[in-house]
Amino acid sequence: MQSLLVILGFVCFQPLNAFINMADVDCGISKFSNGRIVNGVDAVEGEFPWMVSLKLLRGQSGEHFCGGALINKRWILTAAHCVLNRRASQIQVSVAEHNLLGADSQQTKLFRVNQIVMHPSYVTRQLADDIALVNLDEEIQWSDRIQPACLPNPDKDSFAGLLATAAGWGWTDEVKNGTTTIVVLFFITLKFGFYHLIADM
Repeated sequence: MQSLLVILGFVCFQPLNAFINMADVDCGISKFSNGRIVNGVDAVEGEFPWMVSLKLLRGQSGEHFCGGALINKRWILTAAHCVLNRRASQIQVSVAEHNLLGADSQQTKLFRVNQIVMHPSYVTRQLADDIALVNLDEEIQWSDRIQPACLPNPDKDSFAGLLATAAGWGWTDEVKNGTTTIVVLFFITLKFGFYHLIADM
């Protein structure tokens, strides 16, 4: 039966051999190989070290509402709809997170947000330009579980047909069979041009 993968917030695509590195270390490096083409599986802890959880502050704790990707020590790439109408003071960023229920290693760390920069052409409820940057109030220190993502090269005309990996926290929607919540980092490998993400991801 067909299933629809819905990722809360940012989806991190890592197309092969067409990227730009914005960090001071190699980007897109994981200590795990990722050659699987599957319907979506739980990631191994640390498999996507650039993935972060954006948390909405509620009292002393934060609640996950979107994902993002580290692009250097101070900046997170995320979806504009995730941070629309939110103040920087309302958000914390959790790095090296794997299980949203809190069963993670001691490397998980929270950072406060200094600034949110929306794409100037973003229009609510449209997919075009649905991108934003989140600036942290202090630098992240790299480790085997905290690494930057690569960015797509704007000089490349098309990614159609190339393999990419989407990773994030969210839910799977089995057609007519209800919904299963995903609290552990999850990923799927797919080809550009053959799959799409729903508009309210």
